[in-house]
Amino acid sequence: MGVRYPSQTEGLKSLTIGDSPTFDVVPKDPWGEEYIYFLPARNPFNAAEFEVISKGPDRAVGTADDVASERLQVPPSPTPP
Repeated sequence: MGVRYPSQTEGLKSLTIGDSPTFDVVPKDPWGEEYIYFLPARNPFNAAEFEVISKGPDRAVGTADDVASERLQVPPSPTPP
């Protein structure tokens, strides 16, 4: 069975409902603001199907200090010995 991401309409709030919710409440970014969720991702060349952004310390969307999931690099899982 494949992974199903929340729709744009459902948003991250959908991760707090259901039989086994991921969160009790949707976490806020480090500046106390709500994360912004996009499905599909805004950049058509983004390898991820969805995108989550924080407005960053200036709390404004679309500025240089935004933190976007497409810019994050997840380190590979360690290989067991």
